[in-house]
Amino acid sequence: MALVATALSAFGNDGGSLLPSQLHKSQWTLDEQQKWASHWLSARDKSPKITGHAPWRHDRYAKSRKKCSRKRNMRKKSRYELKQYIQEFFQSDECSVDFMDYPGSYALGPPDPRFMNVLCNREYSFTHSLSTLKSFAPDFLLGRTLHLTFSQNSVPILGQLTCVSHLGFIRLQHIQVVEVTATHKLYPADFGDLIGSLTQNAYWFHYDCIGRVLLFEEDQKRYVDITAMLMDLMKFKIVQWLKSDIGGTLQDIEQCVGNCGVYSCSCRCPREQRKKLDATMYAVVSRFEAEQQKVNCHALLLKYYHEKQLNQMRFGGEALEMILRGYVGIGGRLTSEEDGGINKKEKGRKGLRFMEWDEGEVARISKKRCKRRC
Repeated sequence: MALVATALSAFGNDGGSLLPSQLHKSQWTLDEQQKWASHWLSARDKSPKITGHAPWRHDRYAKSRKKCSRKRNMRKKSRYELKQYIQEFFQSDECSVDFMDYPGSYALGPPDPRFMNVLCNREYSFTHSLSTLKSFAPDFLLGRTLHLTFSQNSVPILGQLTCVSHLGFIRLQHIQVVEVTATHKLYPADFGDLIGSLTQNAYWFHYDCIGRVLLFEEDQKRYVDITAMLMDLMKFKIVQWLKSDIGGTLQDIEQCVGNCGVYSCSCRCPREQRKKLDATMYAVVSRFEAEQQKVNCHALLLKYYHEKQLNQMRFGGEALEMILRGYVGIGGRLTSEEDGGINKKEKGRKGLRFMEWDEGEVARISKKRCKRRC
């Protein structure tokens, strides 16, 4: 007790007075109350502190979030402005639909002329005689290795011929994109920007999209140009199918060629005769297009504008008329049964000629030489 009394006396407490911390706030001096009030207010002040640095946090995460949100707002604003500009443009009188001629052009940029036109062969006249075309056997070229140039871009294609269709297509399997040198050697060619990767085992090639055609002679180890021969065989196959399917309705074309010549521009037929000829060609084109719609040909196409390329891979009325007129010009008959029909007595013979091809014969031969039936 003596020690406690001594300690209290040291703080000026004689037993009746209390320490400042033991006093109530109302008993504090004015200076102590002001000091306590300033501490209390500063501890509960929510207003931003004014410093010499930026008000945001100085860590990397906060800065990145701030920067990303700023960029996101700018992109959102730019998209809104672009959308508003497009809407105003379509509502204005300056809007024109000329720039929308090609579907998908807005996604691919300006139309590339390399993909817009795949036609490279518009020659429909025959170069071989009728007797030469009749002398070819049905399996004359089936299973042989061909090298051709595809489209106006001259894409070099190497493959094995498996079918010659009556619709103006040929089918090649084991496709490779390779060039042929002057010494008859092959080396890879880079055309990936035009056709991309070849995912199918076989592709079909239309008459109008085939340029030069080379045949590989295995015994001589060299390539021989057979462009004219293959083109004539394809046209000959088309005429044979039209004769067997349409028949006597083609007599108007045969009469016109006999009176006016091979070329349609030199036609001098009367008006009524010309009307009959136009009606015949309309029936030919309609039947040909209906047949092409039924056949599923996986044609080789360039990278873009596939629909436009497929529309180009069709024979129109002018092309079919030139083929029929050319056939009559080399001595063929469009209405004679002896010229177009198949002799039943000779059907079982092994020496069938090219003129006696039918779809059953093509399917039988092609089934042996390719993995998939034509």
